[in-house]
Amino acid sequence: MTEANQAMLLLSLQREMAEMKRRTEDVVQKNEQEMQALRRENEEMKKKLMEGGPSARPTNVLGRSYTSPPNLRLVEETRDKVPTHEMDGEFCLNKSARTTATMDSTLRHPFTNAIIEAPLPDKWKGFNKDQYDRSTDPDEHMDAYTTHMSLYTSDDEVLCRVFPTSLKGAALGWFTKLPPNFIDSFATLVVKFETQFATSMPHHITSIALM
Repeated sequence: MTEANQAMLLLSLQREMAEMKRRTEDVVQKNEQEMQALRRENEEMKKKLMEGGPSARPTNVLGRSYTSPPNLRLVEETRDKVPTHEMDGEFCLNKSARTTATMDSTLRHPFTNAIIEAPLPDKWKGFNKDQYDRSTDPDEHMDAYTTHMSLYTSDDEVLCRVFPTSLKGAALGWFTKLPPNFIDSFATLVVKFETQFATSMPHHITSIALM
């Protein structure tokens, strides 16, 4: 192949590449224009759907009116039922207050701050003995609890804080209903616990009782 032929072939390839580049740019530009048109149509459709009303709903190619999706109708109905002041900044404040109130009721306990803030022992793995449900002797449960806890700590505040984990059923229900700041020491907790469940203690029948 002569140099002249090579030059002509190179020139032909360059022209073809330039033409392909031009066509690609045209396709990209056309696609971008179509995307922009679709975005505008979507925005207009959203506005009409949010405004509501049969006349505002767009129609398809068959002339049938579109209906709002179920989730959009639900949002609109909920929005209409919410008071106006909750649609503004007060809604966030009220929601925050309700959340805080729910957390307070969930975290309710009868301990003082000193007890609830006491750190647990480093090697503490949880109370793994039988939990008390008021069906057995409360004194025996308290003895088992203090014996088990003595392996980890003798701290009065920790003994208080861990004690609820040794309860279940009716006993745990009683504990969760105690008023705030009702328990300030383990001695107070022992007295309240044993007094509450004194009726669960076994009654030993003596010879005098049989007479």
